[in-house]
Amino acid sequence: MNGLRFREWFVVYCVGGFLLSLFLMETFSSAEHFPSLPHAKEVKVRTIQVKVTGAVENPGEYEVYAGTSLQEVLKRAKLQQRADRRALYLKKRLFQSCELKVPQKKNRESGKKREKKYDLE
Repeated sequence: MNGLRFREWFVVYCVGGFLLSLFLMETFSSAEHFPSLPHAKEVKVRTIQVKVTGAVENPGEYEVYAGTSLQEVLKRAKLQQRADRRALYLKKRLFQSCELKVPQKKNRESGKKREKKYDLE
């Protein structure tokens, strides 16, 4: 056989590709190919105030970044056992300053229906 077999060609292509990638990385990784942006502006992260009251252990005003989830704010305020978690949408993102009153669970006794008593005599 005069020519190279498939495996030998495969090795040749792999080594050639590796050498080419090294050459390209060395050529384009210098800073002169990526000039700085003279007109770029700094991005300022906006903060908001969230006042938390109700069934929490640490009520008060919290300063958080805009876009923070309600769950993250309530972790800081620490929900009490009597807090009604079902009434809160914890994934909600906050983008404006706001007040939040965490509701309490309703009394279980008042939520039950009264049993009807029948006199069978």
